[in-house]
Amino acid sequence: MSTSRGCSPTDCAALSATIGIGNIVGVATAIGTGGPGALFWMMIAAFFGMATKYAEGLLAVKYREVRPDGKVLGGPFYYIEKGLGPKWKPLAVMFAIFGTLAAILGIGTITQIHGITSAVQRFFDPAFNPADLTTGWQIFGTTYPRCVVISGAIVTVATALVLIGGLKRIATVVWRTTKEFLAKCREREKWVVYE
Repeated sequence: MSTSRGCSPTDCAALSATIGIGNIVGVATAIGTGGPGALFWMMIAAFFGMATKYAEGLLAVKYREVRPDGKVLGGPFYYIEKGLGPKWKPLAVMFAIFGTLAAILGIGTITQIHGITSAVQRFFDPAFNPADLTTGWQIFGTTYPRCVVISGAIVTVATALVLIGGLKRIATVVWRTTKEFLAKCREREKWVVYE
């Protein structure tokens, strides 16, 4: 895992979160749910999102904390407390809690697993009927196609194996997958432009 030629594993982790959720699953879900008009509102949201992301990055660098052992700590929790003052610490704690809940329940896991299992269902079992209990498995009172349950289980086991390996394994997997994804994106861009 050499970082002399490209981005570090930390940079790749940030890229994979941005590329994976924003450009693949997020766009497909928005267009599938809201139709082509969703693209207009995504461009408006992106315009204001760029300003927000710039401001967050600037404040995170300004108010970050460097520990004696060389570790750098920063982010919204730090700049809320240090920038606005100690009396705003409860807001920083609430931001940390709500940010964690959003990452677990919305931004990262649910959007991506829904995109994966929906694609699997459309490919393997597009005519699934939830009323027909013989074609699926019932979990918590809801009938799911077998292919959705199996693909969800595979993704769960693969994710668990990566997470159990700790930060080093997460960085290695993210570094390899992001590199592959970016290479495939470049290939397709060349194909679209030159073909």
